[in-house]
Amino acid sequence: MEELIEPLKNIYDVIYIDVPPTISTYSNAAMYVAEYVIVILQTQVKSLKGAQNYIDYMNFFIEQYDTELEVVGIVPFMMQKRDSVDQEIYTAAREIYGAHLLDTVVLNQSRLKRYDGSGITYEINKNGKVEQWDKRAHEVFVNILDEIDEHRLILSGEE
Repeated sequence: MEELIEPLKNIYDVIYIDVPPTISTYSNAAMYVAEYVIVILQTQVKSLKGAQNYIDYMNFFIEQYDTELEVVGIVPFMMQKRDSVDQEIYTAAREIYGAHLLDTVVLNQSRLKRYDGSGITYEINKNGKVEQWDKRAHEVFVNILDEIDEHRLILSGEE
C-alpha cells in the first residue's frame, strides 16, 4: 500500500484514508502508511470503550511495526444534545482525551444517516440554492477539517 500512497504525496497536501472503525486488515494497512489517525467517537458507552481499545491497539501496532502514528483528533459523532447519556459520555471523553477531543461536535442528523447510503450530497433546491441541511452538514465537516489541520500543525511542530 505504501507504494500506492507515495506518489500521491507529491500531488496532495493531505490524504485521508477512510476505514471501518474496527481492528482489521483495512485499518492495519491504513495505520502502516498513515502519519495521523482521526478517531470517530459516537457518544455511546460501547463506542467510548471501543475508541480506547482502538487507541490501545494502535499503540501496540506502533511498537510492533516501528511506525510513527499519532491521534490527531477524536471527533464526537452523532450526539443528541438533550440526551443525558450522550452528555455523560461526551464529558467522560473530554476528561479522558482532553484537547484531542475536537470542539466541533457532529450532532445526530438524518442527513448524515442518509449519506451512509448515498454518499455525501450537495443538493440544489428549486430556488437554485444549496439545500440547507446539506449546507449545515458540510459546514460541520469543514470545521472538523480546520480543527484537524490545527492539531496536525501543533503535532508536527509547524505552529
